[in-house]
Amino acid sequence: MALLKDHKIIEYVSSSVDAHYLKEHAGILFVYEIPLVSYVPNPRSKKPNGNAIEDENEGNSSKITNDQTMETEEENASNIQESLIRVIMQTEAKAFYESDKIISFTRVIKFDPSDTYKDIHLKIYERLRPNVSKCLDKQGMKNPIILEERSRSVLETEYNMIFPEDHEAVWFYKLHVVNNAKEDPKTGKKPPCELCQKKCNKCVLPYEDTKFSNYLQKMRNTPKDVVIELKIITKMAKPEFLLLNQCSEHRGEDDDETNDKRNYNIYDCINLFTRKEKLEKDNAWYCSRCKGHKEALKKMEIYKVPSILILHLKRFKTSKGSHIGSFYWGQGKKITVPIDFPIEGLDLNGYILNGEKNAIYDLYAVSNHYGGLSGGHYTAFAKNPINGQWYDFNDSRVSPASEKEIVGSAAYVLFYKRRE
Repeated sequence: MALLKDHKIIEYVSSSVDAHYLKEHAGILFVYEIPLVSYVPNPRSKKPNGNAIEDENEGNSSKITNDQTMETEEENASNIQESLIRVIMQTEAKAFYESDKIISFTRVIKFDPSDTYKDIHLKIYERLRPNVSKCLDKQGMKNPIILEERSRSVLETEYNMIFPEDHEAVWFYKLHVVNNAKEDPKTGKKPPCELCQKKCNKCVLPYEDTKFSNYLQKMRNTPKDVVIELKIITKMAKPEFLLLNQCSEHRGEDDDETNDKRNYNIYDCINLFTRKEKLEKDNAWYCSRCKGHKEALKKMEIYKVPSILILHLKRFKTSKGSHIGSFYWGQGKKITVPIDFPIEGLDLNGYILNGEKNAIYDLYAVSNHYGGLSGGHYTAFAKNPINGQWYDFNDSRVSPASEKEIVGSAAYVLFYKRRE
């Protein structure tokens, strides 16, 4: 797991951290799925009892007991974090006065001591294969990618077709290694770049069989120090066709959007609206007296009620994990959980601060929305004040409606009138 801010990993975190830790540390929590087995066939096999793992290369076997499970998982997580290489997703600058732009969240790949420069290329390509495949299809280009095949030979064949060595102009992206060389404790100086033998900021990562561990040793780096910039060549690949910014939001048991079994009413919504909210991190409150940003509590309250009350239900939501810094992506969702609301006798007496009484309201209209975030259809229910009949307004059609039809999951905006 990692905390991301402005697309970049700022901290790796273990699975033992709690909600309080995450509140005190900036960034959005991302959970990465890191395959423990590389695409290269792993010479490991499991015995039928499932309790012993044997390494065929060494001829040794070890048993994992239930008492060791938790400790082993923590050690594995720590070891994996130490071997992760960060890959930053960028687009090339369109003009000389512009800089490269980060367009998506950081990817990570697992480094193995035996990896070569070519292996790093192929591991990154393997992570992006689905994206490259979709981009080729959307742009009407020949697509040699067979996603069901994941062998080393297939990956190399695909890679050489999409990134031909003698035709760099048709590449979808290029990989650059950022120079994060550390000072030699004896001389106090940083070594030159292992790739170009100069004091550069970054170098193109060559596609060859040189061991990447040699680079780490010469640059006095560990895998965690390595940052690879993946620069998309926009002349060949349209970033929007790569569909890079797709991830899933984890939802808890108490998430009101997914808990369809619970019954909600309008008072639940009002209670949530008036609940205290802590302003923290990037949303801290600026104190004019202290001249600084402070954590504060914000609360919405009703001081005085109007004659006409309009309640707007939050029916559309963007995923919590759908933005990093100022960058937003993905698709929102329509919240279709039914909200029960009274047609007569909405009582707000318990929410008014100025002591007003008789804050009782009756419903006279409802605006409905059918469809999703990208499109839909609006209708309305309205009550005739003369004959007391409800009517359904649907484009040019108007028809009588019963009170049973008024309360439903399509209700979007509620219109109430205060009793005199």
